[in-house]
Amino acid sequence: VIQLIRSLPEGTRVVLGLHYVGKEELLERVGMALRRPIGVDRERMEVLELLEARNVFTTDDEADIRVWNSYLLTNRNLEKSNAIGILPTCLHIGTGAPPPPSSHHIRVVPYSDHSSFAELCQFVGVVRPCHVIPLVRKFHGSNDLTGMRTDMSVFDHLLDPTPRAPVHVPLSIQRLLSKDPSALLGDPPPRAKRRKPS
Repeated sequence: VIQLIRSLPEGTRVVLGLHYVGKEELLERVGMALRRPIGVDRERMEVLELLEARNVFTTDDEADIRVWNSYLLTNRNLEKSNAIGILPTCLHIGTGAPPPPSSHHIRVVPYSDHSSFAELCQFVGVVRPCHVIPLVRKFHGSNDLTGMRTDMSVFDHLLDPTPRAPVHVPLSIQRLLSKDPSALLGDPPPRAKRRKPS
């Protein structure tokens, strides 16, 4: 990503297409290596502040390197903004699906800050959990790629088959896990009745 930005003509506006959360380390490295601020929206800035990210970010709309949500990275939007888009992704790797096509305005750069499939298999084999729950969920209308990413059966041979003893969850913990926030406080105190003015 850094090499690609350096190879562009001086003054080229660059937009990095990312999901709402993730790849913060990539953004930090780009900002530090190029010694240029990375423009982000206020919501992403709040996330970066919570993560105590390095001070290479700005909410200034005039920054020549900006971050957009990846779904906004279209030829049309980039043409309107007179910018080149960079999509750092490896979503297509290992699925047999072709990578998203690069175009005049969009460059796809293979990049992932996640473990490789081999590393995941090694980790699951060492930990030997009884279940693996995917972070990405398949939802109605999702594509085949999402289905492939949510199929954890590839780890079945690495799981611990030992049946688990039933776990008793105390009532106090059940209340904590309840979706009803009032359950955390127990029964509310009785409300005082207001007197009506005479």
